[in-house]
Amino acid sequence: MILFFGGRRETDTIKMEVFWNNLHGGIGPLGPFLKSNIVPVIVVLILFGILIYLQFKNKKPKDAIISCIAWLIRLTVYPVLLALSLGLFFFPNYLRVWNAGVIPADSGGKDKREIVVAFMTDFHVMDKKDKRWIRKLVDKTNGLKPDMVLLGGDYVFEDPEDLADIYEPFKDLKAPLGVYAVLGNHDYGFPGKDISKKIEKIFDGYGIKVLHNEWMEPARNLVLIGIDDLWSGRCDHEKTFKNVPGDGFRLVFSHNPDVLLRDPPPCKYKAGVWVFGHSHGGQVKAPFFHPSYFVTRLNINWGEFDFPQGKVLISQGAGQLRFRFFTNPEILMFRIKYQ
Repeated sequence: MILFFGGRRETDTIKMEVFWNNLHGGIGPLGPFLKSNIVPVIVVLILFGILIYLQFKNKKPKDAIISCIAWLIRLTVYPVLLALSLGLFFFPNYLRVWNAGVIPADSGGKDKREIVVAFMTDFHVMDKKDKRWIRKLVDKTNGLKPDMVLLGGDYVFEDPEDLADIYEPFKDLKAPLGVYAVLGNHDYGFPGKDISKKIEKIFDGYGIKVLHNEWMEPARNLVLIGIDDLWSGRCDHEKTFKNVPGDGFRLVFSHNPDVLLRDPPPCKYKAGVWVFGHSHGGQVKAPFFHPSYFVTRLNINWGEFDFPQGKVLISQGAGQLRFRFFTNPEILMFRIKYQ
């Protein structure tokens, strides 16, 4: 999903009750934007007022109006051209690694292992040209030497030709504990065409296990839990967590972070870490302004958070998306350290 005015990274304790009672707020479409950005809006208005004053101070009214129009053109056309250039050519091609650091896992002092996890999501491939980007992602991920690779869904926008060939580099992903995936809303046809079976067949041929509301133990004292997509109506907490071992570090991944809202306080389902995508980090963000629009009902687009269910990491996605502004494709990496 393409978004405007994206999120920023922050670490905070989220009080879930707030989201049940007041998810957006504001009056009209500009309400949330003005409420959260009142200071920068005032600053911009003051600067415009000073500019207009200076133009009228020592000029005739006609000349001052012409001068104001000229300045208005300079202050709009040039920034728009710069923004288009950056959004089309710079930000979509600037791949980074978000290292979320160490997440401790209690083993009672019996285990001192460290498991490196790489997470990629929201690829949204459109045609064969995207194969080169998928190859770049695979090479970058392998360079991190992960023990396990997780894929978070939204592999397509619609149904591009030669999908198997586009994702052919995925067969070269190297992870001793395996490569695992969940599907996203676009894969299930929300919106678009449902090609989930096609994707799963392709991934199966590349040795990638797709999880549907199920759990498995890829390593000792590690429980990997994959929750199916929320928007498609396939998310099922009860089925997913059924018979999950009480001991062992729980790592949950799904496409949409709003699955957390399916488990209201006091929160029955908990884990050491939850990993999500879906939001693209906002995709298009206004620099220096606080976000006012979110695709998630949790009103968060990107970052590291502490929820009642456990630590939450939300990635802004690995796809180029054709246009990004002050967000960029990323690979999320973190380490589970047993103590």
